[in-house]
Amino acid sequence: MAKSAEKVRDDVVETLADTTAAGAEKLAEGSERLTKTVKKTAKKTRAWADDVSGAANQRRLISISVVMLALIAVSFLFLRGNSEKKG
Repeated sequence: MAKSAEKVRDDVVETLADTTAAGAEKLAEGSERLTKTVKKTAKKTRAWADDVSGAANQRRLISISVVMLALIAVSFLFLRGNSEKKG
């Protein structure tokens, strides 16, 4: 009985385990390639959508506006602090 169990283990179980491991590795490689392709496509689509919708320009204008607002606020606080010291 023990010899037949060893034979089944050697012939079936180990072969099945090796095949399953090899299949899992191939699947992982395929998944990595698919992930890279999807990321590349998403990047191109995002760039295209920005060009079409003008979102890149909107983000740039919003960033410039926020920086200008911050500079104005700091300048105002600085001038206000100086005027309080004089008066």
